Amino acid sequence: MFVAANTTVGRDVKTAIIDGRVVMRDREILTMDVARIKALAAERLPRLMRRLEDITK
Repeated sequence: MFVAANTTVGRDVKTAIIDGRVVMRDREILTMDVARIKALAAERLPRLMRRLEDITK
């Protein structure tokens, strides 16, 4: 088990169970509102890009 835990990468995981709850099945996240997360990221992207431009000048 130790070797498997240290050589596994994200693409190897299809199902994840945390505290007895299935949080991901067939690589689909079941416990988060993915559409909302994407919308928030899109909303915040312009500000993040401005900050990045400021620090890379």
